[in-house]
Amino acid sequence: MFDLSDFKKYCFHDGTVTDSTVWGIGNGSSCNYGLWGEFPEDETERNGCAYFYFDFKHVRPEPPRIEDAEIRDIEIDAESHESGGYHVKICAVSFGWPPAAFYLAEFTCDDIRFGRQKYKGMSHRNVYGTAEYDAFWRSLGYLLEETYFTGKKQLDLPENYCLETDTYTDTQRRGFLQRHTLKRDGAVVYTYLCCDHHVRPFSEFIYHRNGHRYYPFHIDLYGISYLDLDTLEVYNYIPEGYQHDCEILLGESFIVTDIHYDRESGLIAYGGCYWAGPPNVMVGNFSRVQDCGFPFVDMQNWLDPHYDQYDEFDFADWTEEKLLLKCGNVSASVEIDQLKERLSQPSLIGLTV
Repeated sequence: MFDLSDFKKYCFHDGTVTDSTVWGIGNGSSCNYGLWGEFPEDETERNGCAYFYFDFKHVRPEPPRIEDAEIRDIEIDAESHESGGYHVKICAVSFGWPPAAFYLAEFTCDDIRFGRQKYKGMSHRNVYGTAEYDAFWRSLGYLLEETYFTGKKQLDLPENYCLETDTYTDTQRRGFLQRHTLKRDGAVVYTYLCCDHHVRPFSEFIYHRNGHRYYPFHIDLYGISYLDLDTLEVYNYIPEGYQHDCEILLGESFIVTDIHYDRESGLIAYGGCYWAGPPNVMVGNFSRVQDCGFPFVDMQNWLDPHYDQYDEFDFADWTEEKLLLKCGNVSASVEIDQLKERLSQPSLIGLTV
């Protein structure tokens, strides 16, 4: 629901309208109107958001399209009649000299969606340990009360280890939390929490070329974590993800479902996908475990970005010289030396988590 008081906290003067569009026109009665833009620099410094967008619903009359224009003002006021709605006035001047056009979009609408974004594209920043991420976890703490307990199960792991999982669910508020306790011969080794029910615990250890054993695990849908079984050091990587509304903690990023480490090359392949997307494989250098293999090479984006030959990629195997991939009954391969070269040049990697 649109919060008019929240909108009025922001200054748009000297900002930019980058684009707009009209859709859903029906019999000339009303339409929907989308508007995208950038906050002025001083406003970005104040509120931390660089971009904004509006989705105006059931607009009357149809407004003009505005693009590449400097904002003079955006006014929104609630309508006084019983049916509700909003009165909107947008004033802007196109770039260039002399100015090519003055835009005035004045209309009423039934509802508004107002969004703000900090950045465009993908952010690889690790948000684990930030104040915002810590606050999110504190908000889930209530779920560990006995009243929300819904079940217990155990997963056997190598070397007499096992993982005990207690599940807590709040159906009214859609809260979910799992407490995983790693044990060896009955003694507690490590305990961690996971806040997403889509991911499953891993059942294998990674035997690293540095001589240590690592247990991979999830604390969230996105990212990956590792426990060093020999030192009990823990490494967490939770990417900030794809562009998203400032009110949301994380944007989408690659979801890791399976892990394949190659001890000889020191590379690691993550199988998985983006949410509701086709399977894919990300490859990273796992020499520094604390980096969790980041940055990654996106195999689909590198080998077939337009999906001309391969619709998806699954991990098949490591050989002495190659990474083997499969797409159904079709196979593909990449030289390990090529992967290492690409990983040494982050600017060539392309879309990564």
